[in-house]
Order: sequence, then C-alpha cells, then structure tokens
Amino acid sequence: MSVKVQIVCSLKPENSEALTRFLHHNLPNVRKFYGCNRVGILFDEARSQMLIDEDWQSKVDHKNYMLHIENNGVLGELVSHLTKPPTVSYYYKSDL
Repeated sequence: MSVKVQIVCSLKPENSEALTRFLHHNLPNVRKFYGCNRVGILFDEARSQMLIDEDWQSKVDHKNYMLHIENNGVLGELVSHLTKPPTVSYYYKSDL
C-alpha cells in the first residue's frame, strides 16, 4: 500500500549553505532508491524548519531506505544540520 511520508526537521540557521549542498548531492539518491515515487522539500524560514514530503510504494520500502542511510552515514550527516532529530510520520490515503 502506498504511503505519504513527512519528515519535519528543525534547522540550524547558520548551516543553510551546507544543507543546500547536502540536499543537492543526496536527493538524487533518494529519488532513485527502490520504492520511492517522489520527494519534495519545503521550507518554513520563519520557524527554521524543513519538511521533507515523500511518496513511497510502501512503509517497508521507506524503512529500508532509512536503514540504508543510517548504515552509510547519510542520516548522521543530515542530523548534523538539525537542532534535534527529525520527526517521521506516515500517512495513508483514506476512502473518505
């Protein structure tokens, strides 16, 4: 079952250029990972927040991706740009 994943990140304002370089380098890898349908990045500059808005084929596919980036160090590099660990939420389409 497809799933929408939203990851809320509280940013270190002083790291914006380094974060931009990190995203440009790593987003293509997310987009080509098995099960990823779409990734979008949104910013709330007033609150120093970034929303990573993703569509995946399944929650398992996303969890596999998260395990992959935890093991290769990419998740740790992302967290180095944040003031606290990101919050990950999973949403499923309703028939309403």
